[in-house]
Order: sequence, then structure tokens, then C-alpha cells
Amino acid sequence: MKFKPIYLWAFLPALIVIGWAIAFYVPVSSTNLLKEREVTVIKANRLAMENEINGLKALRKKEGEITFRIDSISAGIPRYEDLPGFMKEIAKTARGNGVFIEDFGSVFSSLEAGRAKPVTNPSFEITVKGRFRQIGGFLEEVVNNKAFKGIQKMALSYEDKQYPVLTGKFVMEFKARRD
Repeated sequence: MKFKPIYLWAFLPALIVIGWAIAFYVPVSSTNLLKEREVTVIKANRLAMENEINGLKALRKKEGEITFRIDSISAGIPRYEDLPGFMKEIAKTARGNGVFIEDFGSVFSSLEAGRAKPVTNPSFEITVKGRFRQIGGFLEEVVNNKAFKGIQKMALSYEDKQYPVLTGKFVMEFKARRD
């Protein structure tokens, strides 16, 4: 069998196309695939970072809301160091209602109990004299105070000689914050 030049002319263009594809197309397409993979990895990283940033923004927003709530709650609650001034205000409230404070003292066990807590509940024993409505008005104003927690003990009594004037003994518990 004799080699015919027509085979060479027919096979040569096919050989050139295959050679070009191997030499240029395969490396370029693999480079493009690598770059597309890099782009998808970068997009995934960007989405993860955006999610983290949005999560941090949400945390900051919640932190701001919590700080605002704490500030609004603790606005009427005195600091532990400011309790003497707060008790003076309670005494002024009593005088404003026409109630005479006969005795005002603290229950020491309540002052020492909550040393490590951020909010303590000191108790004070108050003995007042006044008419029933005056004592009621005084108690109403104290109860409406944000620092008021509760009345632990209460006793009203009267003497025959001073009948319209009653004597009230109260052990009141208040809230105080430690900063």
C-alpha cells in the first residue's frame, strides 16, 4: 500500500486543530475553571462575613435595648451609697402628708445580706404618728416609689388619750443598686 498525499492534506488540518486545542484551549479553560472556583469561594466567604456582621449588628442593637431597659428600670432606684439621702426624701414625704416620724432605723441584717448582689433589699423600721388618712397617704406615696419592694411587718395602734392620732410601726423593704 502506497502512502497517498491526500491523507496528509486531510489529516494535517485535523492534527493542527487537535494540537491547538491541547496547547491553548485546555490550559485556558482550566484556568477559567480555577478562577470560577475562586470566585465561588470568595462569594461564600463574603456571605459568611455579611452574616457575621449582621449578627454583630443585631447583638449591638439588643445590647443597646438591654442597656436602655436597665437604665429605665434603675432610674428610680437609688444607689446603695445614696440610701441616706433617699431616706431623707421618705422623711420629707411623711412630713408632706402631715405624718410625724417618731423613730427611723435600719434592720442591720438586711444591710449586710446582699453584699455580692447588684441589687440589695435593705429594710428600715419606721414608726410614725398621724391620722389614719395621713398615714394612708404617706404609705400610698411610698408604695408608688420605684425603689419600694414591700412591707414586711405593719402594726397600727392608738392610745385613748390621743385617739384620732394613730401610731404605725412599719418594716419596709426597699431596692438599692450597687454600682
